[in-house]
Amino acid sequence: MRNIIILALIFLGTAVHAQEIRRISYATTIGTGFDMSKPSCTPFIWQVSGNYNFNERLSAGVGTGVSLYEKTIVPIFADVKFHICKPRKFTPFIQCSAGYGIAVSKDTNGGIYINPTAGISYSVYKRMKLFVSVGYELQKLERLKEYDSEIVTVEFSEKLSHNLISMKVGIEF
Repeated sequence: MRNIIILALIFLGTAVHAQEIRRISYATTIGTGFDMSKPSCTPFIWQVSGNYNFNERLSAGVGTGVSLYEKTIVPIFADVKFHICKPRKFTPFIQCSAGYGIAVSKDTNGGIYINPTAGISYSVYKRMKLFVSVGYELQKLERLKEYDSEIVTVEFSEKLSHNLISMKVGIEF
């Protein structure tokens, strides 16, 4: 009798597991934003990320990309995404990315990168989703500036903090 119960539980476990959660997902986004800082700069943002899906609503991972402000920044960040409800055709989500932006040019130092967003995803195919998101992005950096006049030449460090409303579209697969 005990063996029959064990076999029934094994069979039931495999039958219930019919809707398997895909453990790894990848996403790529492009976007821009409205810079609320001075000096103001409208950036172009491209990012890729890979996430581990803990369940159908929560995932975490890492990502990188390129942010083109007045200087090129390469952010490296940790990413957490939470679907507000059980995934459907249209699913709202909240997401937060945080890390460090590495400056590409010699006269610039990178800084802290933070990007909390809210958005909605649209299921196109079994494993493919299109999404849009709006959020706040903070990218700090420091650049070396030079002032030339007939009398004096001066170099100084300028600390910038880009605070922008970001808008992104992407695809997850």
